[in-house]
Amino acid sequence: MKHWRWWWSLWLVGLIAVRVQADGCVGDCNRDGAVTIEEIVRGVNIALGNAGVELCPGFDRNGDGTVAIDEIVAAVGFLLNGCPLTSTPTPTLRATPTPTPRENRAPIIQAPRWYRGYANQPIALPLGVLDPDGDSVECMATRLPAGAVLDPSWRLVWTPSDADVGNHDVEVECADQGVPPARAQARMVVSVWAVDACSVPQCDPAVGCSRTLPSLDAPCCGAEHVATPPLPDVPCPDGLALWISEDIDGGFRPLNDCDLKYVRNNAQASAEVRFKFRARCLSLDDRVLLEARMDTKDRQPVIEEQYRVRFYPAEGDGDIVESRSVQFEVKGPSPFFDMEGAEANLEVSVTDGQLHHHTERLRLRLTFTPVPQ
Repeated sequence: MKHWRWWWSLWLVGLIAVRVQADGCVGDCNRDGAVTIEEIVRGVNIALGNAGVELCPGFDRNGDGTVAIDEIVAAVGFLLNGCPLTSTPTPTLRATPTPTPRENRAPIIQAPRWYRGYANQPIALPLGVLDPDGDSVECMATRLPAGAVLDPSWRLVWTPSDADVGNHDVEVECADQGVPPARAQARMVVSVWAVDACSVPQCDPAVGCSRTLPSLDAPCCGAEHVATPPLPDVPCPDGLALWISEDIDGGFRPLNDCDLKYVRNNAQASAEVRFKFRARCLSLDDRVLLEARMDTKDRQPVIEEQYRVRFYPAEGDGDIVESRSVQFEVKGPSPFFDMEGAEANLEVSVTDGQLHHHTERLRLRLTFTPVPQ
């Protein structure tokens, strides 16, 4: 009779236990995935204080060191209904993103479009080739002056002779090792000037040449004068150039080395010189800073001024701008007789609002006699 009552009580508890949710299988003392009558008895003894929880740690669901009635109820439920199956988590498969193929980009050729050199001065102009994708690059020249080569480090190497004075077109093509290869072309102009008595070249083979003027202690205009080649048509901003003209009514006549420059002598009380200026690739966003200095052997300076000058678009050419007449007062003391026939070094610099800068230098001969226009 007592056994019947015991099993009837377990059946009632089981009905309640099916509604109890538990973490894991409460009452599974040996971790075999099932709860037995023996394990239930252990749990009851622990709950009554007849044994310690170490007898069956599987009953202590909340880890408080005791067994409560709800934990016994849960264990009875697992006895009657079985422990829940433990499943191994299924890993979530994630697709590895496939990088989107990027179009192969062409190399970049950074060499200047205009290189200024002198005869018998070595040239070693780097093409400045780089590839945006890091590919190796091969270059070849499709047009070179006679005697010039493109060396393995992609430099234009050449020492022009006196016979090479003038402008020379250089065309190169570079291709990377991408699939398919990407290509870039570049055109440069190499201008070669002749060295004469009024020119002192200052050269860097990788950059090009500028020139300074010789000392005024010795005249240079008595020697044979060598004509300079015309300035090539080079796109802006590389084509920046400056021309200096006598003050001609309604016209512009660029001055060359050893040309006569008229000095207006106002009865020896004062004197002035006037120039017009023409430039290529200067910005017209603001007035151009113009700096001018001229010296003779006996008068230093003859003029030295800094002006903000307005330039205007020249008629018929969008890249050419020009100024109106600019007047410079000759520095004292007077009288100015020493200037007649003297050779003078003139240096003029222009800087626009975008900081494009250029300097031009001329050796002139001064006269008080008006120069025919």
